Amino acid sequence: MNDQKQIPRETQNVVSSLKQHHLTYKLLLFKPEQTRTSSGAAKAVGCELSQICKSIAIITEKGTPVIVMTAGHNRVNLQKMSDLLGEKARLMKPREVKQLTGYEVGGVPPIGHITEIKMYMDEDLLKHDKIYAAGGTANSIIELDPEALQKATNASIINVK
Repeated sequence: MNDQKQIPRETQNVVSSLKQHHLTYKLLLFKPEQTRTSSGAAKAVGCELSQICKSIAIITEKGTPVIVMTAGHNRVNLQKMSDLLGEKARLMKPREVKQLTGYEVGGVPPIGHITEIKMYMDEDLLKHDKIYAAGGTANSIIELDPEALQKATNASIINVK
């Protein structure tokens, strides 16, 4: 799909952000039903589940938005995140995700949000040369170098489990 008009606006926004940060990437487009879950995305891409980068949107009780980029096989421990952030944290509601990131749940990329969001990265993502993250929609995936992504997003490296 080389025609820009066929690429969704949200994905074009992610690509623009990747270019602004001078990140090397590869854009992959699938049918939405292929990438609805982390395991589905791993199968569609042909990678390990641990190479899938989920952008988990959480918010603190004081309203601070946070994105935790986590490996596909891991779950974010909200108690651990609350302890780390120094206040209670919860998953954002879908409307909050859209309002604060500019993207729908399932398509939230690790970069290119409409508001400034504190970023954290699961240390397990750094075990790979390539990771695969949502590209702004549920069926767009971007292949990235995790170390370059961590630097571009200034993400703090953590153990999410």
